[in-house]
Parts: sequence; structure tokens; C-alpha cells
Amino acid sequence: MQRKFDGVLFFPVTPFTATGTVDLDLLARHLAAGVEVRAQDRHNVGTIDHVDDSRGTAHIVFVSADGNRSAERELPWEQLTVIDRNARERPLTPTAEATLQRLRDDAARRL
Repeated sequence: MQRKFDGVLFFPVTPFTATGTVDLDLLARHLAAGVEVRAQDRHNVGTIDHVDDSRGTAHIVFVSADGNRSAERELPWEQLTVIDRNARERPLTPTAEATLQRLRDDAARRL
């Protein structure tokens, strides 16, 4: 008889602001090659291959549970949830800082 999982699988470590929105500044500081993330669109778990600071995206590699299939996607930072508790904070490049400012400006225009 197969046992069913009964418990917490993981806690997301993606930072949120007091208003409940994703803190993109802090999130971007934790996106780096090798960090495990969850895609918010389908909740698939993958590993960051590389981060594109100029586009505000991360290239993610997803591997099936059986290891026989894989897929690669480039996703915007705001569509990712960091689930890697060992993700270390990285210094942001000037390019990443400029991208974050552009994302903040875009969000402010939408409000």
C-alpha cells in the first residue's frame, strides 16, 4: 500500500510587501543560476539556468518527476516564486537596478 503525503512540502520564500504584493527588489536579489523556483502559471518547479537582468527574466529548466522529459522557459521575474531556502542574496547589477525601476514605473502607470 502506497502512503499518501501528509504535511508541508515547502514554504515559498518569495518576499511580499505589507500590501501583499511581491517585493520585486528582494525577489530579484535571490534569482540566480541553480536556484529552485515555482512558475506561478502552472505551479511547475524548475531550476534557474541563467538570469537576464536587462529583460527582467530568468531561463528556467523544468524536468519531469520521472526525469525522462524536460522543458525550458524564459519567465518574467514577477511570475516566479523562489522555493529554494538556500537561495543567497546577490548584488544587483546596474542593469538589474534599471530593469527594476522600469518595472516599478510600469506598475505605477497601471494603478
